[in-house]
Amino acid sequence: MVQRIPHVDSVQGNGLASVHYLFRESHGGTAFYRHRKSGFEYVDESRRDIYFKTLQGEVNGPNAPGPEYINGDTPLFAQVARQDGVFNRILFYRRTSLHSGCIDRSFVPDPDPLRGRLSINCFLDVVP
Repeated sequence: MVQRIPHVDSVQGNGLASVHYLFRESHGGTAFYRHRKSGFEYVDESRRDIYFKTLQGEVNGPNAPGPEYINGDTPLFAQVARQDGVFNRILFYRRTSLHSGCIDRSFVPDPDPLRGRLSINCFLDVVP
């Protein structure tokens, strides 16, 4: 479930993440979110404990996310930005940003890299 709901790649605030879209069909992109209860759009070390404690209570409650990827606004998260996956586009963002793949519930993974949702993810550390 962790990848299907908005998540962070790291709580360390010194780096970037990237996704390089290598698919040509309409397989969705990436969206960024604000957690409604906390108001957080990013989670770093200073916010980690309160955020994950709050989220744990919510995912076991009546507004728990379903089995599909979040794709837009939900009772727990508000979508604040969206970037479509376009062949050869590279998206960079803070690793602490709440984000999730925009994957339609009807999507069926195809193991053929020429037809599937192929992407490359990289993480960059910023060293002072």
